[in-house]
Amino acid sequence: MTNPNFALLAQAMGVHAIRCSSVAELPAKMKEVLEYDNGRPVVLECLVKKDEHVFPMFSAGKALHEQLLHPMLREGVTSK
Repeated sequence: MTNPNFALLAQAMGVHAIRCSSVAELPAKMKEVLEYDNGRPVVLECLVKKDEHVFPMFSAGKALHEQLLHPMLREGVTSK
């Protein structure tokens, strides 16, 4: 499955859009999103590796309270 460029799609609909292509770009792109002050919505598209887990995950047919969280966010897990 191939996704469209959501940033371009958002811009076509009059939304301020930002695209992040790498982890190195993320801090600057997040700063841009947080400092954006306009009357239009803002979309941040972050490209991730095809096999990367993106949390929270929702299994088909499951309720929202049954979501899968990142291992570091699960109850009883502490960071080292």
